[in-house]
Amino acid sequence: MDMLPTEYIYQEMTCTQTGPHHWDQLFLLAVPMADDLLDDKIENIRIFVNNFYKRTPGFIELLKADGVYDYYMQCMLAPGAMKAMLNDYRAAYHIDVPRIRAALDKGERITVPVQLLWGAKGNACKSPIMDIYKARCSNTVEGAVVPSGHYLAEEQPEITLKFMLEFANKCYAGR
Repeated sequence: MDMLPTEYIYQEMTCTQTGPHHWDQLFLLAVPMADDLLDDKIENIRIFVNNFYKRTPGFIELLKADGVYDYYMQCMLAPGAMKAMLNDYRAAYHIDVPRIRAALDKGERITVPVQLLWGAKGNACKSPIMDIYKARCSNTVEGAVVPSGHYLAEEQPEITLKFMLEFANKCYAGR
């Protein structure tokens, strides 16, 4: 949801396109700077997480109103959590991107039906998301805009669930 393919972000977007919504992915690749700034540095982690969530205006306030902000922050501050995040993003760049790019270059495509949901103010809102995924899929690709930012399930849970159930029923009813 509200996600562009990782290899697309790293290999096909310009800095101008990437900066406003995907800055975190580039920052987390910066070795050793990101490690030096974030690894076991509680105040810096708080600053990073708050800026990460500020990509969607009002999202931090929503988390606080729902009573989950402190839990989210506690998880990010847990020993090893930031190192795990750094390693996850780096694995995506160094392992997943070359593997996915090689598969696409060989003509491999996603073969199951795909539903794309993105927020009207989310990460994918200014990208041709349908065209991007159609080039990577050989089956049905459907999409819809949710009146939210990047965090569809948290910001608009009922609308998001409705879209997902309708798509699942259309694709898999009667099986």
